[in-house]
Amino acid sequence: MKKHLNLDYAALTDVGKVREENEDTVSIARAGGMLTAIVADGMGGYKGGKLASTMASDSVLKRIKTCPNASAAQLAEFLEITSDEIYSYAQSHEAFEGMGTTMIAVVMDGERFRAAHVGDSRMYTFRGGELRQVTIDHSYVQYLVDKGILTREEAETHPYKNMITRALGMDCVQADYFEGEFSEGDSMLICSDGLTRLVSDMQIKNCLAGEGTSEEKARYLMSLALEYGGYDNITIVVVRNTGGDVHG
Repeated sequence: MKKHLNLDYAALTDVGKVREENEDTVSIARAGGMLTAIVADGMGGYKGGKLASTMASDSVLKRIKTCPNASAAQLAEFLEITSDEIYSYAQSHEAFEGMGTTMIAVVMDGERFRAAHVGDSRMYTFRGGELRQVTIDHSYVQYLVDKGILTREEAETHPYKNMITRALGMDCVQADYFEGEFSEGDSMLICSDGLTRLVSDMQIKNCLAGEGTSEEKARYLMSLALEYGGYDNITIVVVRNTGGDVHG
């Protein structure tokens, strides 16, 4: 037996208060009982960054639509294939040398999710009053935290906190992948680092725990990031499983 999901979801992206252009890309696709959400944060100057995030999002979404039942491991392969495409494009177009993008791609189906990611865009789940960061940043400061050299608190203010160690468009990139439950009452946040560099996990937890629609929660988190400076592009996807009908 499988549940047809009833989902309340919203996606927002904003250029912020400092950058001239928005290099983030967000894609949402609904097909039957399945929802796909993708956030990509481009880099390499506006021209290259926006092209990389758009190219990556379009490529991965196309593959998911072609293979909607892809496993989490297959989603990771989609990201890795896309990374090779971006790398090849940049190698053959001098103006786009060094372009790349982060990505978090999530597929929700029934009461499960499958996800793959590269970079420091994040995915959180909220269940039973607990916020959990599902993804682990591919960043220099996360490496230092893993080695016990920095605490999480020290990492937040480290001068190299913007340095990522993996991105789509780098040579021979490996994507991480995850799967898990997404039951009635659960919420999910997918976002670029333009949010998480300014808004704390506690503020995210309190927002997701509160009353209101996914649209209202996404707008509230966006308002906080802008209020705190909006130093980067900001992209936010909030999804809540509001229950569903059981099908055989």
